[in-house]
Amino acid sequence: ADTYDKRRLDANWTVGPNNLFHHFLHAAAERGYSHMLQLEADVLPLRAGWLSALRCVARSSDSWIIGSTLLSPCAYDAKKRACGELGDEIKFHINGNALYAVGQPAFLEFTRRAQSGKLHKWPFDLAF
Repeated sequence: ADTYDKRRLDANWTVGPNNLFHHFLHAAAERGYSHMLQLEADVLPLRAGWLSALRCVARSSDSWIIGSTLLSPCAYDAKKRACGELGDEIKFHINGNALYAVGQPAFLEFTRRAQSGKLHKWPFDLAF
């Protein structure tokens, strides 16, 4: 089922957001875009001219994902109702708010493998 459980009580709590991300990633590629920018609803640009600067970055890079690492020392654990330290294996992952090279077939194949791999129930940005 396409669900999102903020309390994270079920192992499928990321299915809805993951499906939405992958749908738009592949839809952007099918429509001929070279890149897709993922911004969550709580993300705001801080500088004037940010979109032009981002366009320059996209044109001058062959990176698959361009973004910031997670800038939080912990993640909220709904079961414990506290902020828990992140494990070393995910502490420095690139946050999902990023620029994705949807025009690169090898990247799209990588995302398909990630979506069906052993980490498919993890949030998409951690499964990469």
